[in-house]
Amino acid sequence: MAEEEEVKEPKFKISEYAQFTVKHLTINGVPHRVAAKPDTTLLTVIRDQLKMTGTKRGCNCGQCGVCNVILNGKVVRGCITHWKNVADFSDIITIEGIGTPDHLHAIQWAFIVCGAIQCGFCTPGFIVCTKALLEENPNPTREEAREWFSKHWMACRCTGYVQVIDAVMKAAAIMRGEEKITDLAKMFKTGDSIWGTNAPRPSSVFKATGTWDFGDDERLKLSEEFAFAYPYVLEGVRHARVNKIDVSEAEKCEGVYKVATYRDVRANHGTNRIYGQVGCASALTNGWEHRIMVEEGDKIRQWGDCIAIVVADTETHARAAAAKIKVDYEQLPELTDVYMAKNPMR
Repeated sequence: MAEEEEVKEPKFKISEYAQFTVKHLTINGVPHRVAAKPDTTLLTVIRDQLKMTGTKRGCNCGQCGVCNVILNGKVVRGCITHWKNVADFSDIITIEGIGTPDHLHAIQWAFIVCGAIQCGFCTPGFIVCTKALLEENPNPTREEAREWFSKHWMACRCTGYVQVIDAVMKAAAIMRGEEKITDLAKMFKTGDSIWGTNAPRPSSVFKATGTWDFGDDERLKLSEEFAFAYPYVLEGVRHARVNKIDVSEAEKCEGVYKVATYRDVRANHGTNRIYGQVGCASALTNGWEHRIMVEEGDKIRQWGDCIAIVVADTETHARAAAAKIKVDYEQLPELTDVYMAKNPMR
């Protein structure tokens, strides 16, 4: 009897391929055939798979609205909309489908000239959200516009919202035909001083069209040979004294190249400080008070203070390793609003 041939185990099991669902989408008028797992978010499909980085990844938990897109006529937050809930043959509009730097939509023009764009990270979400608002209600009041943004979880940390609502009102007037888009250019005259005026930022055109790249946008466009750096913070801790930082288990994890802490900065003759704003009348410190990473014996002063940076071959490996970092800390009283901070008993 001939020897039975050795059966090799396939690299991937059929069950792993079966987890993917293929759907047909029309995104910004262009047909796409996309395969993704049921729990993959629409944001991940748009950004990571289709490389449309105009839609930004912010909080990743549905709280900030920067990832808003229009799905079948409705505004949705891409970071909490899962693939299993996206219908086959859906129609999607992202910031890339509204206008380009050479052919701006009236909404984008209005955001630029009204000063509604500063850092620009939230801008694509606001513009997409505004488009859906004006299609549903061509003549909103300022209060209705504010309610619309609140309903769709939009957040801006720069502008204070006044300029954003100004832009909505201006765009609505143009789209109703009451004003001309060319009137926007007349708000600024050739030869006018730029300093101290409301002249648009040179970067605003790109921020309004989603073509201005932020950190995670640039990461998605890097070669696969680049490592992924993940900053580790204590989730939800706003005020605490750090006693000990242990990264030994994290450094043993798969794909990890290095877990850097303040010790590594010190070992390389660094100061572990970021030089701040000095040399002006409003500066109250020497500018060296901002740490790069929290040190043992020092305090966490706000949620987001970095304790370590995990460098790994992939984001998945970096996040898994970060979960192994152990921090011994003493919780301290937290001031979470202005009223607590003003309390003389604290």
